[in-house]
Parts: sequence; structure tokens; C-alpha cells
Amino acid sequence: MTKSTFFLRGLPLLATSLLLACQPNPQQPAQTAKPTPSPTLAPSTAGAVDLLQGRQLVSGQLFDAKSRALVQVETEIRITGADAAKLEQTGFKTSNGLIGLVLKPGVKPSSATPLHLTVVAEAAGYFVGSAQVHLSDSLESFSLNLTSRTQPPPGVGTASDNQGAAGLNGELSKGIQLQAAANGSFASFALAPGAVLKNANGQPLSGPLQTHVGYFSNTTPESLNAFPGGFAPDGVSADGQSQQGYFVTGGFVSVDITDGAGNKAAQFSQPAQVTIQIPAGTTNPDTQQPVKAGDTIGIWSHDTTTGKWSLEGQGQVLAGSNGNFDVTYAVSHLSYWNLDWFYGDRCNPELKLNWDSDNHVPVMMSLLMDDANWYTHSNLLQDP
Repeated sequence: MTKSTFFLRGLPLLATSLLLACQPNPQQPAQTAKPTPSPTLAPSTAGAVDLLQGRQLVSGQLFDAKSRALVQVETEIRITGADAAKLEQTGFKTSNGLIGLVLKPGVKPSSATPLHLTVVAEAAGYFVGSAQVHLSDSLESFSLNLTSRTQPPPGVGTASDNQGAAGLNGELSKGIQLQAAANGSFASFALAPGAVLKNANGQPLSGPLQTHVGYFSNTTPESLNAFPGGFAPDGVSADGQSQQGYFVTGGFVSVDITDGAGNKAAQFSQPAQVTIQIPAGTTNPDTQQPVKAGDTIGIWSHDTTTGKWSLEGQGQVLAGSNGNFDVTYAVSHLSYWNLDWFYGDRCNPELKLNWDSDNHVPVMMSLLMDDANWYTHSNLLQDP
């Protein structure tokens, strides 16, 4: 039987509802989840917020993944996704951890016609984060976790280096080699001297370089909650097509390289080498057995501008240190890199929650499913 554990932060709400993504066992036929409602639960009373002369305001919060405090540094917000054009603004900055998305006049999402957005956040001292936001008449709030480069949550390891340097043409004069470890496993990044580093506009980086590597293991909820865009993305690019489904991760890594002027490396002239360890005991969902040498797993890259994942190829699993397993591959551009099994079946049961309180404030809730084939994430609930 599936067990649920709730963690509430803040004051409780009156009736509200949460839409969760769940994933059936990939070896079993997909079934629609039908939670049995409790007779004591009242129907959700949440409805659309009508503010700003008929326009709807959607509120969000940026949390530090470790401290759970609001991120209090300047953060660049970018909105992409299928319905981004329905917002008044798709790019702005915030410095208090609060996000306000104003929908254009006449745009009123409902459960029948929801809006689908991707929110990308880039803050000083943090790895880039993103979240997929689905707006309906029962959800007008969202949250996004950002991982600090110096104070990461459990299950995340970070490493930094400032010894690299690039000439005026962007050529790396000294190689970069970094390893970040967490919970007994690691990820590493290596780029040989002579590589030419350029930003997304094709302009070379120059001068001293700062490199940050973040390794996100699959061993803790805190690490998994930092997964960009969540494990059930609306669309990923695989085999030249956009597909929907869900990820089962073996671990992922983020690499940032910037020069003194703030230019961020996006591509280089010769491949870098990335190794991600899959922790011992990880289950291969294809076989329902522990991962072993000789298995294969998809290698995915994340576009930090759009928040989209793309399949880059298949990785060979090799025996590594401490009983873990290594997947090593060459990359020609920087992003989050992710080892994942991807499946097309998913279901979305609606879970209705009812609190008896006069305090109408957002609360944070985490739902942990005691089943290897269910994947959920923290979300922000709000009673309008």
C-alpha cells in the first residue's frame, strides 16, 4: 500500500487541492489513479483570483533548497512555455524571493483550459533553477527551489575553482578539473587546455574564470526537489520529437563557467569530459533490479534559457568506486546534465486537502510516496 507523509510549513489553510504527477510501474499497464475521497472532506473552494482590473495575478516564491528561507538576492526571472505570450511580462528581476506573474486582460485559466509555463530563475551564488507551472482555477501559487553553491542541501555536493583563465580569443590556458561529491558518490568535469570558450552569443570569454560544479545524487528528497522542471515535464526533445512523460534519475550535475565580466560559457571548441556516478543500490526501472555494469541509461541536457530537456544519447554503465557505477561521456556545451530513464506513461490524481483554520496564507507541503514508481515534489498551496 502506498503511504503518504505530509510536511507543512506555515499556517494551515481552508479547503484547497493539489494536482500531483504520479508514475505507474513502467512494466505494468498504465492505470488511472483514483484516490478514494474521505467522506469528511469538503469539495475544494479554491477559485481564480481576479485582481488588477480584471487581470489575474499569479504569485510564486523562490526558496533556498537547504534553509527553506526566501532567496534574498537579485534574481533574473525568465518565463517560457506554451502560454508565455499570455503574460504581461516574460522577463524581470526580483530581490526578495517573491514572483508576480500578471496575466493579460481576458486570460482566465481554468481546469478545462489550464496555462502551461516554465519559470527559470538565475540568482547570484545559486545554480540555475526552473519549475513547470500549470495554472488552473484551483492553483494560483507556485514555488521554486534554488541550490546554493556554498550551502547546498543534503544529497548535493558542490566544488568551485578560480584557477582557470582564457586569452582574448577565449582559449583556455590551463585545464579545468573539478569533482563534487555527496553521500559517497560524485560527479566530475574536465576540460583540457586549448579549448576555446564562448558564450551563447558566440563571444569568447577572457581573463580569470570561475567554475562551479554541483552534483545532485538521487539519494535524498532535498536533492530530488532541486531537479530542474520536475520529473514529469510537459515536453522533452527525444529522437527529434517533443514527448511527454516522466524521468527516473540516476543523478545529475550542473556546471557553470564565467569570466570576470559575467559572461557565461555555453559552448567550447573541444569536448569536455563529464562523469556522473549512479549510487549503489539504485534500481534500474527497465529491469526492476539494482543497476549493474553493462546497463544503459539516457544522457539528457537541460537548456537553462528555456527550461527544456533534450536527449543527447545513451550512456554505458561501468563499475566505479565504493560500489557505485560510472557513466562517462563527452559534452560540447554547458548545462545541467542528467542520467535518466524516461517513460511516456503518467497519471495525475487530484488530492483534496481540508484544513480548519482562519489563517489564509500559503503553506509548503511535501508528499512522499512509499513506492519506488511514484515521483512527487514539494509544492506551494494557497487558499484564495
